[in-house]
Amino acid sequence: MFAPLVMLVMLVMFAPLEVLAALVMFAPLEVLAALVILAPPGMLASLEMLASFGMLAMLEVLAMLGMLVTTEMVVMLALRMGLVMLMVSAMLMVLVLVLVLVLVLVLVTLVPLGVLAMLVPLVNLAPLRMLVSLGMLVMLVPLGIFGLLIT
Repeated sequence: MFAPLVMLVMLVMFAPLEVLAALVMFAPLEVLAALVILAPPGMLASLEMLASFGMLAMLEVLAMLGMLVTTEMVVMLALRMGLVMLMVSAMLMVLVLVLVLVLVLVLVTLVPLGVLAMLVPLVNLAPLRMLVSLGMLVMLVPLGIFGLLIT
């Protein structure tokens, strides 16, 4: 009885979220990668800092949106079935996921980009700029997949 309803809810809620995630995360990234490659040496560090903070904020918002949608579904099912323990476990699961996701985002995104942002103005080489822009894209793909898997 619940299978078609759950399938419909998942299609309606998760398909637009994945499209939104792809649009919000990858369209600005291509623009930022082009800017980092073409930027003058003085602007590079500020662009990379802006890129790292922007990506972190976008990923956090998308992850929280996905977790809120998932939690809403679990809570609705729990209320429908009358299971209080399921609600409590869902809230604990979301709390743990938020903490783990924030830790992973800080370690994977800010630390390497901070080190590269310090190195690039000192060395000022075109291959290093390319490495920075490709590195931002490569780091975001696993994080995006991780966020969508959590969702």
